[in-house]
Amino acid sequence: MNRIALFGAAGAIGHSIAREVSTQGTPYRVVGRSRDALAAAFGADSLAEIVTWNPDNPASVKAAAAGVDGIVYLVGVNYWQFELHPRLMKQTLEGAIAGGVSRIVLIGTVYPYGQPRARPLREDHPREPHTFKGRMLRRICCSPRMLSVRFKRPSSACQTSMVPASTRESCIPDLPPL
Repeated sequence: MNRIALFGAAGAIGHSIAREVSTQGTPYRVVGRSRDALAAAFGADSLAEIVTWNPDNPASVKAAAAGVDGIVYLVGVNYWQFELHPRLMKQTLEGAIAGGVSRIVLIGTVYPYGQPRARPLREDHPREPHTFKGRMLRRICCSPRMLSVRFKRPSSACQTSMVPASTRESCIPDLPPL
């Protein structure tokens, strides 16, 4: 990946990734809703390009994605608005495709795993979410349509992977409401 954009960069994981990318001397783009928050967090880094977006505006998403090879998707919403995630993801994927992005990395959480059966929790742990957020995330990353597109075969495993350019047009999930 030559040039990356961190969508939803203002959070803790975004700061951590930006610090690592900057340490390597690689220019990167930070994308978020608030220019002030982005400037406060990344304005002192000459390698950071600050771009604001409106995820509800397809032209804004496309513009934020234009000229990058990959997106690290870190977008968060308030816990009580978590049902917005599928729509935001779909809009971001559509904008990324339109902007010519070849790879997307989805940063996930442990919510889809549910209660741990063993420690440490491994990626092959069964997905048995017990919270609304966990069930929502499981549906996003484990839907049969997403798995068949992303991995070319059905699977019960919910994996995070970079989406190859050859399949990205089909990767936008249409998930029914919970």
